[in-house]
Amino acid sequence: MLAPLGLRLSPEKTRVVHIDEGFDFLGFHNHILRRWASYFRSEVSKLAVTDAFFDELLGEPK
Repeated sequence: MLAPLGLRLSPEKTRVVHIDEGFDFLGFHNHILRRWASYFRSEVSKLAVTDAFFDELLGEPK
């Protein structure tokens, strides 16, 4: 599926996780939030916020 597009999975970056643990993708943390009903939740990852903060603090170009 990825090969015709010239893409491949990186073994160093690819891991299988349970959806309750969640995963980071494109600056967002995605997981299932279980309360009285389960639903999928996507929020800005802490790493993305930290990177943006230090980029602004250090004055690095965007």
